[in-house]
Amino acid sequence: MLKKTITLMLSALCCTALLTACGGSSSKSNTENTAEEAADDGALIVYPESTNIGGKFGKAFSFEDKGYKVKIEKGWGNEEEVSMKITVTRNDVQPSVNFEDIAGSHDAGKKYVGDIDAEFLDDNDDVLFTARVGLGNYTDIDKLLALEEGDKTTITVSDYVDESIARKAVRFRLTSTLENNSHAGRPGSVLGDLDDQLESLGKAAEAVGAMAGAAAKAADAANEISKNR
Repeated sequence: MLKKTITLMLSALCCTALLTACGGSSSKSNTENTAEEAADDGALIVYPESTNIGGKFGKAFSFEDKGYKVKIEKGWGNEEEVSMKITVTRNDVQPSVNFEDIAGSHDAGKKYVGDIDAEFLDDNDDVLFTARVGLGNYTDIDKLLALEEGDKTTITVSDYVDESIARKAVRFRLTSTLENNSHAGRPGSVLGDLDDQLESLGKAAEAVGAMAGAAAKAADAANEISKNR
């Protein structure tokens, strides 16, 4: 009986050892996703200081509190193109500005031009650089402003930065900006510029016509003087 008991105990110990070797008793969850694991491919991972987009849009948009991968690609000269994608949700906060008056481009004929800035911060909370949505694709702003409550869209912020500076970033914050549209009320900048050019040409033609008329009158006066001599 004692021999049988010892045999069972040895079998149990062997099974426990096998489970441990296979990782069955590991205390780390298989679904845990640390920053180090996410950055195994050399990517830069940054975290939001706040999950709302502040500024002129009135915190009407929010996004997930998680690590975001910053893409660094070859850019111009000594600077790389740094970009980051963020999926944004329209929440139930009512903004103080009418989104129908805002577009992502000066060409849209809206009252304001809107943009979103992403300030990237180092360990001391100092701003290293600021990336913008409008730098690469202003239509992201138009899609964002058209969202209904609960809807989502993905925006991309980008900038050209020295990689050694970009890799110091650990956090970021998003803020929205507005500026007056220089082409407000026009269907587009091309047509607006054409209107300006035609208006300038018209004024120039009027001036030339006035000068020609004055010259003709002067010539007539000179002829009259000659006849009377």
